[in-house]
Amino acid sequence: MKNEIRELAEKINMSCDEFVGEMRKRGCSKPTAQKIWRGDYEKFDKFNDNDIFLSNLRKAANVLRVTTGMLFSKKILKIVISVVSSAIPFLLRLLG
Repeated sequence: MKNEIRELAEKINMSCDEFVGEMRKRGCSKPTAQKIWRGDYEKFDKFNDNDIFLSNLRKAANVLRVTTGMLFSKKILKIVISVVSSAIPFLLRLLG
């Protein structure tokens, strides 16, 4: 099963070795770059788990020439959109 990173890398014909090499150039450790390639970060609740910090995901987005938000699965984005959209009426009532 492909994860978001692999799908984006495939679009620009980037192999795992190329991705890891580019991440290393940006100061990311090889094990962390490999975890990102495998999509381990997609299962985390906290982005400081196992040395996968948000800053490393920003590096990955830069390597793949996308925005950081594109690295997250559609499932996670749907949850975020749902939470934000449910908060809008409450915020409008507070302001009104």
